[in-house]
Amino acid sequence: MLELRPEEMNDKIVTQTHYKTAAGMTQMLAWMIDLLVVASFVAITGTLLVFASGIQLQMLARLISIQDLAAFTVAIFSIYYLLYFTILDLSASPGKTILGIRLLRTDNSNVTIKNTFTRALVSLLSSIVLFLPMLLDFQGRLSDTKVVK
Repeated sequence: MLELRPEEMNDKIVTQTHYKTAAGMTQMLAWMIDLLVVASFVAITGTLLVFASGIQLQMLARLISIQDLAAFTVAIFSIYYLLYFTILDLSASPGKTILGIRLLRTDNSNVTIKNTFTRALVSLLSSIVLFLPMLLDFQGRLSDTKVVK
């Protein structure tokens, strides 16, 4: 432990920040805001691809089946979701920023890209089992992170 002599106390500011874990409803609301942003990106991408193809909507509907469209949408959504949360959670995603929360490691240090990617991947995969792992905060445990206010 670092000990300061009395004359050094004026030169150095010793602070220890205590964070409070954000409420579950606040975390969920932030995630839903971010989910709307990701869904908007997917919709904009799909719209731009349709316009860029130059094919009329009726012809496009005959060329692409609903299953193909669903698979494409899920793939694009997954890519955007992983990129969005991996990159933006390094500081704070828009949903977290709006609600005044952020992501930290459990030791209160800043998160790394490994932490944010692991967290994003686990939360994305939790949709397969009705978001139960997400509700139990597996993404926090597996990525060594917590959401704080």
